[in-house]
Amino acid sequence: MYHTYYLDYQRHTFKADDLAIRPIAPSDAATEPPPASTPVLYADAHRGSLNLRRQPTNTDRNGNDEIAVAKYPTSGADIEIKAGGNRVKLTHSFAQVDANGRSRENAKPERSFWRRRITDGSRGCYVGTLPGGTRLRWEPAGPKEDPDTVKKAKARAEKILPKLRCMLVDGRGVSTEVLGEMMMSNDVVRLARGGELVGERGMLGVYVLLGFISLYERARARNKRMAELEIEVRILIS
Repeated sequence: MYHTYYLDYQRHTFKADDLAIRPIAPSDAATEPPPASTPVLYADAHRGSLNLRRQPTNTDRNGNDEIAVAKYPTSGADIEIKAGGNRVKLTHSFAQVDANGRSRENAKPERSFWRRRITDGSRGCYVGTLPGGTRLRWEPAGPKEDPDTVKKAKARAEKILPKLRCMLVDGRGVSTEVLGEMMMSNDVVRLARGGELVGERGMLGVYVLLGFISLYERARARNKRMAELEIEVRILIS
């Protein structure tokens, strides 16, 4: 069962952006904006970091309302998520997708001699290991497209096709299950296991969600006009 969420941003010029994470029905994802609903989580999105909490404002000076913090420096490639006293580092790597749609990590892809372009079909991804040993990989979804020729999706129906997916991977680096997807609109996320975002079980969904948001926010900070493409571009060259 998937849980679908709308990332409702309020952008500001001189302070952190406000983010409300609202549950929506899957059928409402094609509506822009989706019908209003009570947020389940809130966040302050700074340049390079994000604080996730349960309440609209952080009223607890000791930070007890805070669920997690994500750090995604615009000048670096790594991402760090801190939750429940644990730190999870997401590092850049590469993955190949086979004919059956399963992906496998390929840390050293084949490259052309002169221009160093990847020649074996590998695509950039981010990998991380949770405190309990669960391994996750955030990777592009769908066929690879040339960033110089790809056309922007115009209709909302096109925009809610998956752009990124988070995979559960085994010890060999092979994908075994889709845990979540971020759509091309950048404002709709679908989560599977842990998608309720509540309790100990929901922490898996929190990690998956923050991985998506961190990749998008860093891409947007680097180049707002290219944010739709730059998740794919930067994930390849970070």
